[in-house]
Amino acid sequence: MARYYLVILIFNTLFALFFYFKVKNTGLSSKAFIFMALFSILIGAFFPLLVGFFNLYVVIGINLFAVGIGVLLAAQFEVAPAVERIDVEEHILGPIEEEEPVATEEPAAPAESEAAVREREVPEQEEIVDEEIEEETEEEYGIEVEEVEEETEEPLGQVDQLSALVDDRPLSDDESDRQGENIMSVKRLHVDGNLDLLDSYIQRGFDAKAEGKLDLGIKYFASALELNPPFDLETMMSFDVVAMLKETGQYQKAREFLEEFETEKSTDLSPSIAREIMTNLKYLEILQGMLLKANTPNLPFSMVPALIRVSVEEKVNQWKNEAF
Repeated sequence: MARYYLVILIFNTLFALFFYFKVKNTGLSSKAFIFMALFSILIGAFFPLLVGFFNLYVVIGINLFAVGIGVLLAAQFEVAPAVERIDVEEHILGPIEEEEPVATEEPAAPAESEAAVREREVPEQEEIVDEEIEEETEEEYGIEVEEVEEETEEPLGQVDQLSALVDDRPLSDDESDRQGENIMSVKRLHVDGNLDLLDSYIQRGFDAKAEGKLDLGIKYFASALELNPPFDLETMMSFDVVAMLKETGQYQKAREFLEEFETEKSTDLSPSIAREIMTNLKYLEILQGMLLKANTPNLPFSMVPALIRVSVEEKVNQWKNEAF
């Protein structure tokens, strides 16, 4: 029996050392290891008396089981880590309590200062916005307004010139021919003025497009289209307007613009251009539907994911194979 208790003591010592070095990083204190050792010794001491079984391997297994149970129980009843955490929290909260008077005095001052700063910034922001709007109107839209005014003034000037050339008195054949030539020359000058204005609008539209000012480019091209340019030029500008509307995420306006162009120029369209317009309309329809499903209806065309583009192109190609 003495040998048995000696073996229990040795094994418990070895187990205690082993678990101490393996489990000491878990936050358990020395009290926990003492508790486990006592628990193991208690079970090892009373087990042979209760069962009357002196097998060494059974004793080792019982000790291992006892130490494991002890670890679990020690973890449940361990109090030392909690006490350490409370000390750390007190150490952290200590300086905050000392700074509380300073913190209580600060809110009123920042609130007033922020309000005052906002009151001072609002007029400044309004002045900045006004200056930016004035600069934009002077640089970008001012010239356009002047040209529109010139355009509105030109027909009046033309009427005055024509009325000056027309005489109520009876004219001879030679005088009638000369008057007709003068009238045609005035009309030719008016057409040349429209061409200059058309070229100006187109050039400014391309410049705005190159600078990334797509909304301004759309306005310039729309103004140029109102001057009844040649059909080829009108077609090119119409496709450019559609491309810029797509890039700004205005897919519905792009469809409406292209449908209106197709309706107005249906008799003048060649089969290839008509087919291209139909393909673009179908592309816009499918793309708009997929963007609506993705909850991004106004996403610019350059930011559309590649997966959506590939899906749209596949559906458009399938439609083209069936339609043409």
